[in-house]
Amino acid sequence: MNSMKREKLLILSGALGDGHMQAAKAILEASVLYKQGVEVVDFMQWIHPRMHVVERYCFLQWVKHFPSSYGYMYQKTRTDSTLTFFLKHFLTTSLQRLLKLLNEEQPTLIVSTFPLAS
Repeated sequence: MNSMKREKLLILSGALGDGHMQAAKAILEASVLYKQGVEVVDFMQWIHPRMHVVERYCFLQWVKHFPSSYGYMYQKTRTDSTLTFFLKHFLTTSLQRLLKLLNEEQPTLIVSTFPLAS
């Protein structure tokens, strides 16, 4: 008899704004109808647990006070630049924590609603 691994869906999201988590919750609600093991993880909180509150606060203040700069920064990350180099380096240093999460959870499927987790 073949022992089949139980399916497990891991949804990586981010609570910097509400949109990413709302998308993750929608996937969670839809997927529990089909799969048993589903978990949503706040990527930024997992990667930087001590800094997450500060990161979230700064992000929300930035978007609130400088909304047009959000679009500008978004466009700047679409091509290689000093900013994208910094972001890639920042994320590369976080890969060990992500690998730890993946080893602990052993998901059969990973879905990301948060660009930095992708």
